Amino acid sequence: GGPAAHLTGLDRKFAMLVGLAGGVTIRQRVSIGGMLMWLLNPADAGTSELGSKQRLNTNYGGLLLDVVLVRNSRLDLSLAGLIGGGGACLQNPEKGTCYDRTSFFLGQPSLGVHVRLLPVVRLVFEVGYRFVVAKEWSGPTGGRLGAPVGTVKLELGWF
Repeated sequence: GGPAAHLTGLDRKFAMLVGLAGGVTIRQRVSIGGMLMWLLNPADAGTSELGSKQRLNTNYGGLLLDVVLVRNSRLDLSLAGLIGGGGACLQNPEKGTCYDRTSFFLGQPSLGVHVRLLPVVRLVFEVGYRFVVAKEWSGPTGGRLGAPVGTVKLELGWF
């Protein structure tokens, strides 16, 4: 396990999420675990119905599955997927309180390259897409919460 960062979009604006991922690797081919992500830069979301400013914030997590397709001494090529859920809210930027909230389901398939730096450290680069299905609310639809995702992870373990 270790730290993870997603460079992505949220409601058609740049977003960066940070979090933690961890799990178990079986026979150096399949990893099963979990991931939790938090938004670092809540996005401007215009004004509320009452005319006050608001921003969009989100976090999510779920089950992480990674299957190695090609493996050599230093690099692995893998197919990964995150399936889970989370929530989004329209916040008052001054108080941090939410005007409106929604929960959502997400699926995030990706293709990754794992670079073994040491027997216990590897760097992971992934590209994928976050698909989101959200409950109806006054904020962006699930389609606008979904976006391409670039992931960087530092993994610590026995690889």
